[in-house]
Amino acid sequence: MAETKSITYTAQETAQSNAGKIIADAALISGKSLNIQCEVEVPSGTSSDDTILLGFIPAGATIIPGNCSVTVPVAAGASTVKLGFADDDDAIASGISVNTAGSQTLNSTVSSYKNTSRQALIAKLGGSLTAGRKLYFNIAYAFAE
Repeated sequence: MAETKSITYTAQETAQSNAGKIIADAALISGKSLNIQCEVEVPSGTSSDDTILLGFIPAGATIIPGNCSVTVPVAAGASTVKLGFADDDDAIASGISVNTAGSQTLNSTVSSYKNTSRQALIAKLGGSLTAGRKLYFNIAYAFAE
């Protein structure tokens, strides 16, 4: 099982050691709605159960699946993707098709998901993808007052 990092994840991972670069607590930005946008270029040799590390979601964030989308500019292969976290890879959505070009709102498994700790958002592959294709994930989240 291979692991691929999105451009967003890599930047957040690099900045993690710099104080103030990553918001680790929802209390700092309460009442705001934000998006994390992740671009992934599919590496060669992907297979079922491979993981894409998309980015970090701050503690206290509530993910709003109905406002999240996946865009596939060119068909990426006969596969589906699950969206969630390491301990629950379909906590947010499952069955996201990447076998046709276009943008789609997530087929959500929940109406919203409250993230209790800062954790990495992942996409888990349901099959192989075509190397060099790009996937774009737009994940919406908000904080309660």
